Amino acid sequence: HSRLAYAEIHDDETGPTCAAFLASATAFFATHGIRVERVISDNALNYRRSKNYRKTAADLAITLKFIRPHCPWTNGKAERLNRTLATEWAYSRVFTTNDERAALLP
Repeated sequence: HSRLAYAEIHDDETGPTCAAFLASATAFFATHGIRVERVISDNALNYRRSKNYRKTAADLAITLKFIRPHCPWTNGKAERLNRTLATEWAYSRVFTTNDERAALLP
């Protein structure tokens, strides 16, 4: 188990974007000796129905799992990471531009 996190900023949440993120995240974790075997996510269409996302997962030998609808606590670690990113990065101070906010993420 790992506490290592990976994040990127994108303009959309389409299936192809999510597939590219999955590939990038998997490569990032591999550089740290971590092999991604399973990904659990909510039931958004960009995960559930995207051919790009499913193909990328299959190409990477990743099993996709989905939480029960309307049960976000099932994915508690991801939800907690989102909260931490919101409080410690995205809304940690007043930013004048989104580019200024994005520059602070690394």
